[in-house]
Amino acid sequence: MGTFLPSITAGKGATEDDLERFLEKITHSNGCWLWKSAKPGKYGTFSWQHRQWPAHRWIWMVANNRMLNRGLVIDHLCRESRCVNPKHLEAVSYSRNARRATIDARRKQFLEIVKGAPIPKRPKERLVRADLSAPLYQR
Repeated sequence: MGTFLPSITAGKGATEDDLERFLEKITHSNGCWLWKSAKPGKYGTFSWQHRQWPAHRWIWMVANNRMLNRGLVIDHLCRESRCVNPKHLEAVSYSRNARRATIDARRKQFLEIVKGAPIPKRPKERLVRADLSAPLYQR
């Protein structure tokens, strides 16, 4: 246990056995601790105290020895939803998390275009009517 979580001790009611059980469910990849049973783009869950917890939330809570404050969510700084490495997790407001995700999506789209991916087509112009008696026109 100590080799993976040198700075984490059992906290918030978690026992050493809970941490061992948690560590059995991860694999290491490029600094991320990937939750084995989570599908790409999805969060893993961990059963603790008769409840299913999002795995990344549970390990953040144990690593920081406190509950997550109301109004905050866990942001994956590495942008890998299956990652449960506490060093890659940060408690932020929902709006900050959404802003970061939007910026990352735009950055990813830009990089795909730069690498030669096709530029997304603009949606076709649609016909609209100013009112029912006016003829159709294009915007």
